[in-house]
This record gives sequence, C-alpha cells and structure tokens, in this order.
Amino acid sequence: MPDFDTWLAEIAQPTHAASRAVVTWARINERPTTITLRRSGVARSPQIVRVELDSRAREDTRVVAGGANAQPGVTRAVIFGVRDHATVADTDIQRGDRVVIAGMEYEVITLIHAPGAVQAICEARV
Repeated sequence: MPDFDTWLAEIAQPTHAASRAVVTWARINERPTTITLRRSGVARSPQIVRVELDSRAREDTRVVAGGANAQPGVTRAVIFGVRDHATVADTDIQRGDRVVIAGMEYEVITLIHAPGAVQAICEARV
C-alpha cells in the first residue's frame, strides 16, 4: 500500500518546485513565444513563455446600459511561465500587465502560481 504521508512530504520539498520548473521549461520550449509585457505603460524586458489562445470568443454577460451582452465579445489567452528554475529567470508577470499577441492587446486578469510554474489568464475585448 502506498505511503501517502511520505509522498506528501516529498512533494512539499523545495526540490519538487525545482523539478517541476524543469518540466515546465521543457513544455514552454515545445512552442516558445517571446513576449514584451507593458506594466503601467512601460515596456518590460522580452521573456520566453508559452501562449495558448482560446479559440472561443465569449460574450461578456455583465448587465450594462442596454441590457446583457451589450459589451463586445471577450477572447482569452493563457501565458505559461516558469518559476524556481535553476538556470532560467522567473517569468516576471503581474495582474494588470498588457501584452500584444497575434495583433490583439490582452490584459492579465489573474495569476495562478504552481510549483515551478506561473499561469496568467489574459483577456482581450474584441
């Protein structure tokens, strides 16, 4: 029978984040994209990340003057970055950052921090 206490103790170790960072960096390099984020209107240094575009435009369902769905559609992208890698700098991304991907300007709306990785959920109004 598996020893779950030992397994949980192993994944909580700092080396786990480092090993996950290696896997994350390998996945980024399967389809790398260089992006330049803008923070408070200032361009940051270019970074290598993986970008996955959501091919579905969704309607903004907030109620506004004129009724629901009066806002333009919203399209999403997920930016995958690395953290805690031994030889690669952490991806420097924050909520509110802006980036142009495939001709559309996206804004980072939320971040998900995982061991060795960071995911940024971005939206663009179309």
